[in-house]
Amino acid sequence: MKKHPVIAAVILAALALFAYYLGKPRNGAPGESPPSASEKPFQKGDSRMAPGRIPLSVPARSGLAAVTPHPDAVAFGRDPSAAGKEPQQLFRLFEFYRETFGGFPSGEGNAHFMNALRGANPERLPIFPESHPRLNREGELLDFWGSPFFFHQISSDHIEIRSPGPDREIFTEDDITVPNR
Repeated sequence: MKKHPVIAAVILAALALFAYYLGKPRNGAPGESPPSASEKPFQKGDSRMAPGRIPLSVPARSGLAAVTPHPDAVAFGRDPSAAGKEPQQLFRLFEFYRETFGGFPSGEGNAHFMNALRGANPERLPIFPESHPRLNREGELLDFWGSPFFFHQISSDHIEIRSPGPDREIFTEDDITVPNR
């Protein structure tokens, strides 16, 4: 009967050792040096450019991934009858960003959020066209009435997109808002 606690302790020690070696980072083949920080692919939690740490400028076109922007972004704003649905259309683009990078971007303003969609993201993926008729000189995306959209990241899983609406004043009765809950 005294052997059972000893056997249990040996098994627990073996499992702990196995878990330790299983979680230990690998450096590749023997004699091979580990990749440098610039050679590693982006992973969630990577401090080089996490989804919430978006630069205030868009990378040069030559530094972007060689893909065309998202079709919904290219078509954005072309249908005047869909003015009231624009925040929802934008929300779908931000959802695509979240699915791709594990969280919504965060920023100090509209241009900062749009930079993330225009390629200032971990994979340099141009989700939104670099030049779009609805982007002003500051890089802000404008709604149908010519006012900048308001983006508010509440958490990595919750973003609010607001158009000031026809009166062009933010936080009034005619605002068009899409919360993500």
